[in-house]
Amino acid sequence: VGIHYIVKHPDAVCLMPAGAAPQEQLRVTNKSGDTRVLLMRNGSTFNDVAEDITLDSRGTDKTFTKAAGNTWL
Repeated sequence: VGIHYIVKHPDAVCLMPAGAAPQEQLRVTNKSGDTRVLLMRNGSTFNDVAEDITLDSRGTDKTFTKAAGNTWL
């Protein structure tokens, strides 16, 4: 994994890297104890959907991979 965000504050807002190349990975771990941490797409999409993601589970640990076409999988 290239980048690892460890979220410790419940009001945190994280931005996906804008200049990521295909196959780059980003891991996000929610250690805030809250279910409203926002992960903003920053010009990309998540699975071809142009919406931000809320980490709606305590202890979320997800890895995203940048794909061709400016989307995170």
